[in-house]
Amino acid sequence: MKYTHNAIVRAEEIVSERRNAALEEAEKREKYIFEKLPEVRQMREQVANSYQSLIRVIAFRDPDAAKKAELIKEKNLRTQENIRLLVGQLTGDPNFLEPQYTCPKCRDTGIIEGERCSCILELMKNFTVQELNTRSAIALHDFSEFRAEFYEGTDMQNKMRRWVDFLCNYCLNFPEDKRSILMMGGTGLGKTFLSGCVAKALADRGYEAAFGSAFDFLRRIEDEQFGRSEGDTLDSLINAELLIIDDLGAEQQKSVYETYLYNIINSRVNLRRPTIISTNLDTKQLEQRYHERIASRLMGCFIPIVFMGRDIRQQIARQRFARPNGANNPDQ
Repeated sequence: MKYTHNAIVRAEEIVSERRNAALEEAEKREKYIFEKLPEVRQMREQVANSYQSLIRVIAFRDPDAAKKAELIKEKNLRTQENIRLLVGQLTGDPNFLEPQYTCPKCRDTGIIEGERCSCILELMKNFTVQELNTRSAIALHDFSEFRAEFYEGTDMQNKMRRWVDFLCNYCLNFPEDKRSILMMGGTGLGKTFLSGCVAKALADRGYEAAFGSAFDFLRRIEDEQFGRSEGDTLDSLINAELLIIDDLGAEQQKSVYETYLYNIINSRVNLRRPTIISTNLDTKQLEQRYHERIASRLMGCFIPIVFMGRDIRQQIARQRFARPNGANNPDQ
């Protein structure tokens, strides 16, 4: 995945802050131990001085350098073990003096053997996706806001409750659950709302979903491809942990958009990266609107969720107009 410059800078700053915080805390612990156990300070000084002796042995090419180095090493190991024993007896933790790094693998440097550590790569990825999402008009929601009564009939209400339960479990099982979902139905039936619920539920668990409208995503990719703006939205969408595309079918009909769309969907299917797409089009309209290779991916690789009923936004608006100044508000 390609990362933005700002994402890289922010990630490096976070890792640096983590390391500084760990070292500062270790210094405080060391000061505490030295006050309580002065002999530990002396033992640490002995270890430090022994390294100086070792350097001199090597520098002057002492014929017994190997033997002396081994003796120094053994003595240091015994001294360090004695330090751990004393510290453990006082604090209950023999590793009390060791810096408590957020990432023990790279010791909060962000680098392992000349390569970026997974900890900083994860930060860079999340910050890149966050930048992508800042321009999205899709609002985040909570599943607790869902109201089944806006759907007509007991059967449809129960069906929607089951789908909401399915999406809740989907979020709980993420990222092990890698299935892709296609939400279909008319305008104002809750597709965008539930997409926002998924994005928020995953964000609460520490996962970043890239979310936005098909129109916005495709226009951004086009602008970047033709040099009108900087970035690599296409790469970010292909590699996001979860991609949520809203309102598929509302974008302009351009052959280049179909190319981008197929590249995104096909790449994510092949990489087994989950995608959630919402559209006002039904299966027949999707087949008519898009090339067969896109329609077949949507029909064959996505779980369909079909929304039915009356526009919820209009229902909510009518309710508001029906109780001016809150006169009919049951909560008042």
